[in-house]
Amino acid sequence: MLRREFLLGAAAIAASAPAAALAAEGPPLSSKDAFVAWMKANRPAEDPKYLERRWDRYQVVISFNDLWTPADKRAFLMTPRQEFCLPENREDAYVGHYI
Repeated sequence: MLRREFLLGAAAIAASAPAAALAAEGPPLSSKDAFVAWMKANRPAEDPKYLERRWDRYQVVISFNDLWTPADKRAFLMTPRQEFCLPENREDAYVGHYI
């Protein structure tokens, strides 16, 4: 076996996204319930409390016309803001003026 081919193959396998996420191409943008259900199915480690807050913040950002493309919208919805806060500040992660 050639070491280079093995390493390239192993890197490709490690970098591949879950099949369900690839099939759906991101979370639904239609409703909070659909978004939370999709995230629970595809990212079960995330807390549903933060998922609902993320959707609510997403609606505010959309109302300000700050997200234009579907890729921007998906990126916003897939990024767990609470993971970028100190533990004592996580409850404020989705407050508009906080981050």
